[in-house]
Amino acid sequence: MRQNVEKKSLIVIGADATGLSSAITWALIHDTKTHPVLLVEKEPKVGGFVTSYEREGFVFDTCQILQNISEILEYLGVEIELKKFKGYYMRIFVVNPETGEIKVLELPSGVEKFKQMLIETYPNNAEQITNFIDYSRALYLELFNLKVEPTFFEIL
Repeated sequence: MRQNVEKKSLIVIGADATGLSSAITWALIHDTKTHPVLLVEKEPKVGGFVTSYEREGFVFDTCQILQNISEILEYLGVEIELKKFKGYYMRIFVVNPETGEIKVLELPSGVEKFKQMLIETYPNNAEQITNFIDYSRALYLELFNLKVEPTFFEIL
């Protein structure tokens, strides 16, 4: 016999960037008193892969690749100037917590530029680097082509 069962109009599993956006969007377009939303997250912090964590005295910021968010920003009425990525590199800052010394690693964007940088840095391993990068890229493309992601409006 069920007692005191609360009904939800929407249950979102996972409070990563997508889950949070989905729950917020629902709450903005529905009366949550009559159509409540429940957001469920297994971790003690929300954010999924978009978060920070500490390990052995080092703080790591993680990220997640997200699809183009301009449709959802427009829908939510958020006005922000987005700049198209133009192939710059990624900077990784490695900080020694004991000395405060900062080392900056600059990685070029794009598979071919990244592969070329590795080959220039480690010329004796050029063949292994080429084989590894090419194989990894082929796997990525195979998986990417299997995905069919609906647009924000198709989800709604």
